[in-house]
Amino acid sequence: LAAVSEEQSASSEEIASAVQNIATRVGQAASSSEMVRGQMGEVAASAERVARGSEELAGLSQDLQKLVAFFRFGDESGSKGLVPAGSKKK
Repeated sequence: LAAVSEEQSASSEEIASAVQNIATRVGQAASSSEMVRGQMGEVAASAERVARGSEELAGLSQDLQKLVAFFRFGDESGSKGLVPAGSKKK
């Protein structure tokens, strides 16, 4: 009877240890989940900044295209380089 009692006690300790181990791992998983959630928030904020920057760059590109449209490269009169598009030929 004493041997059975000792065996049951050892089994109970083993179960308690396993439960504690599981509880520790669940706590670690929850902590990791919070960390991932925070990092996802940072990624989302970065993506928004990139999108805003991209929109700004697209606007600047359109402005540059409008400015460049005022010029052409050389002309039939022999002018070299960028020549205003409205310049008269000689």
